[in-house]
Amino acid sequence: MGKVHRCRKDNKGLPRHPQRSRDRGSTDLRLTDQHAPVSIEALRAGKHVFCEKPIDHDVEKIKEVLSVVKETGKKYQVGFNRRFDHNFRAIHEAVKAGKVGKQQIIKITSRDPEPPPIEYVKVSGGIFMDMTIHDFDMVRYLSGSEAEEVFAVGSVTVNPRSVRRAM
Repeated sequence: MGKVHRCRKDNKGLPRHPQRSRDRGSTDLRLTDQHAPVSIEALRAGKHVFCEKPIDHDVEKIKEVLSVVKETGKKYQVGFNRRFDHNFRAIHEAVKAGKVGKQQIIKITSRDPEPPPIEYVKVSGGIFMDMTIHDFDMVRYLSGSEAEEVFAVGSVTVNPRSVRRAM
């Protein structure tokens, strides 16, 4: 398997988030290409799994994960991690309580503090493919409805260090 960032191994060899209890046996993955293999490993170890989208970019790998879900009988949820972040939850609750006024436009700006490592770009499809869907989900989550119109602008600034590392 590839490198899993910001995780450590539990006693069964599965990556897990350092702040979650051992008995939950949860995993915290950062690289898109690791979702399917680690999901399968966790399911076969008898753990329920919450998988950040996407399960994988390859339909056959997705089918393999779903087959293991059926085989093990474990719960498997695919979702958007921002809905579980306390900051996004606070915004959601404020909107729901009417503390921010009547919604007419939701403007979301996303950016990374620095260009991602080339390893991430190679397996994720890049920031626009991997992350823009989170912005669309936030519109749905904060408004409680489907978007009627979407306008998006994107740009890429090339980091010479990333280009050199990729070669």
